[in-house]
Amino acid sequence: TAWKQEKLAKIQANVDKIAGNINADAVARLDAEKKINEARAEEIAKKASDLVAEAEAAEKAENEEAAAEEVVEETTEVVAEATEEVKAEEAAPAEEKKEEKAE
Repeated sequence: TAWKQEKLAKIQANVDKIAGNINADAVARLDAEKKINEARAEEIAKKASDLVAEAEAAEKAENEEAAAEEVVEETTEVVAEATEEVKAEEAAPAEEKKEEKAE
């Protein structure tokens, strides 16, 4: 019976060793997977921040373009009004000359 107990003890030692190796291997794989997931998360966060920056730049450019168009429209309106005023002023003396000739 002593040899049976020794045999069972050796078997149990081997089972414990194998279980320990399996646990260590599982922990190592989980750690490696965590590192990979963290790297992926960082990459995704970087891409997201790049997209946000790109969207902000596009919005800024769009706002600047809209502001420039507004300035052009206002300038066109001011030039048109000034042109009308100049034409009216030029027409006024011509009418006065016609009135003077008529008198």
